[in-house]
Amino acid sequence: MNKLIVALIAGAFAATAAAQGTTPAATDKDKAKMEKAEKAKAKQESVKGATEAAAKETTGAQTSAEAKKSTAESKKTAKMSKSEKSKTTDTATKAASTETTGATTSAEAKKATAESKGMTKALPDKKAKQEAVKEAGKAASQ
Repeated sequence: MNKLIVALIAGAFAATAAAQGTTPAATDKDKAKMEKAEKAKAKQESVKGATEAAAKETTGAQTSAEAKKSTAESKKTAKMSKSEKSKTTDTATKAASTETTGATTSAEAKKATAESKGMTKALPDKKAKQEAVKEAGKAASQ
């Protein structure tokens, strides 16, 4: 029994001595983990700084106050009456209707198609073909 107690005490001393020994050198994996942790910490600090700066710039209360102020100012300005609105829409509609629309383009296309159907399909000689090409070029440039 005495030998058992002596062995237990000796084992306890050995375990304590081993625990107080030096740690093994850091491996490449450990170094990579440490670098990654440092980068994450730096990123966290930059995000924290940006968040604090944004919080200092405007708050919800300031934005709400500005919105109320602009609403009050807009209510002071005179609104357009129904007749003024209709005049504005009529003017815009007239301006749009004077421009070339799809209907006029379609009508022109139908007219050109009818004219081309009235022409002969084949021209008798090379000179006639060249003259037809010239005429078509002049008509297209006008």
